[in-house]
Amino acid sequence: MLARMLRTTRLTRARELAGVFALILAACGDGVLDETPDPDPVTPDAQVNPTACDARIAELAQGLDHGSVGACSLVVRLDHETFAVKSYHRSCARYATVSEATARTTARQTTGFAMNGASLTTVDQQAYVFVDGPPDPRRVAIVSSTLGETMFGASIGDSTQGGDITYPATWRTLPPTTLECPYGRNIYSIGFDLANSGAPLAQVDRDRAIGAVTPTGLVQALQGVTDVLGAIVLRYPRATAPFDPASAEWVVVIGAGWLE
Repeated sequence: MLARMLRTTRLTRARELAGVFALILAACGDGVLDETPDPDPVTPDAQVNPTACDARIAELAQGLDHGSVGACSLVVRLDHETFAVKSYHRSCARYATVSEATARTTARQTTGFAMNGASLTTVDQQAYVFVDGPPDPRRVAIVSSTLGETMFGASIGDSTQGGDITYPATWRTLPPTTLECPYGRNIYSIGFDLANSGAPLAQVDRDRAIGAVTPTGLVQALQGVTDVLGAIVLRYPRATAPFDPASAEWVVVIGAGWLE
């Protein structure tokens, strides 16, 4: 009786081992191990083409001239929900000494707004950001403190009337492409949430907005003739009551200047 039980146990174990070996052979392809390495995982760097990036940056840099000792500004509009680049505007000129009073006069002349409200920034932050109320911001204008030129102007509506971007009048669009050109330097930034009374923007929002601009080659094109000095990020709503994310935008203003 004991001998029969031992034979039965051995047979059961043999069948189990045979099943395991069958599974291994099936996985390896009739007993031949497949030593082909797994393909490398797809990463964002796989889309980087240094040669194509150099060509793109050179193309974007064409026409940029700051007069040997000067500065440039870049304004980029982003979709509020996706952070996709919608359009951009650039301006270059020789350096200028611009006081807050002079910048305020320039804002009034170019945007048509009275611009009597406070500036959210100072001359040391590359641009003046003027806002008018009351009580929440209803108009905004940004004037470069190194160029003396208006870079952005817009109105903010309420429940009865929406606002719109009024300056500049013309914008450029990037050609459709999946090319990403890395930018290896950090950009100092400040930011303001105009949908929340001009409160400071969180670092994560500023980083995401700037991170959407740097792979386009626009910043690298500026660096080809100047040094990037810093960025101002705005969360711009066309209306605040109620807030409509579908019409809101992120506005990234990057200043660059020639440094000795």
